[in-house]
Amino acid sequence: MELYKSILLLISLPAILTFSAEACAPRMAPSPAPSSQFLPLIDHLPPAPSPISESLSSVDHPIQKVCKVTSHPTECVTAILPLFNGHTDPISVLMLEIQALANQTRQSIDKATEISEDSSTSSLTVTCLKTCIDMYQTAIDDLQSALDAIAARDRGTLNSFLSAVYTDIDTCSDTFAEQDDLVSPMDETDMGLKKLSANNLDIATVFVHF
Repeated sequence: MELYKSILLLISLPAILTFSAEACAPRMAPSPAPSSQFLPLIDHLPPAPSPISESLSSVDHPIQKVCKVTSHPTECVTAILPLFNGHTDPISVLMLEIQALANQTRQSIDKATEISEDSSTSSLTVTCLKTCIDMYQTAIDDLQSALDAIAARDRGTLNSFLSAVYTDIDTCSDTFAEQDDLVSPMDETDMGLKKLSANNLDIATVFVHF
C-alpha cells in the first residue's frame, strides 16, 4: 500500500509543480490600447529637438504653409516650435496651436494669481483679476472641448468652442476696460492669447472640412 502511494505521488508531482509554477508566474499584461491621436490637454510637452525647430524657419516648410493663412503667422509658427512633433498636416498643426494656447493660458492663470496675491495690488484690480482667472480656466475647458470636437469630426462644434475661447479671453480685457482709469496688468498677456485664439479659428476655417 505504501509503495502504491509513493508511485502515485511521483506520478502526480510534475503536474502539481506545473500548476504551482503557472499560478505564481505573473500574468501577461494585456496589450495597451493604441494611444489616441486626440489626447486631453496636458500641462507640459517636451521641446522638440533643435534640428526640427530650425527646419521650421524654411518658407517651404509645411507648417509655414498652414500658418500663412492665419492673422498672425509669426506667432503661429513660434507657438508650435516647442511642441512640434513632426506632423505637418493642418489638423495636427491646429491641435498643436490649441495645445500652445492652453499652455499659455495656464501661464496666464499663474501670473494673474501671483499679482492678485501681491499686497500692493488694489482691491479693485484683485476683483478684476479673479474674473480673468475664471475666464482663463473656462478658455482651457473650451479648448479641451475643441479637441474633443476634432476627435468627433464635428466641425460646427469645433468652430463654436474656438470662438468661445476668444470671447473668454476678451472678457478679461473688458473687465478692466469697464473700470475708469484702471490699467490691466494682463493687457499684453491677453493680446498674445487672442492672437493665438484668432489663429486657431483661421486654421479651422480654412482647412477643416469634415
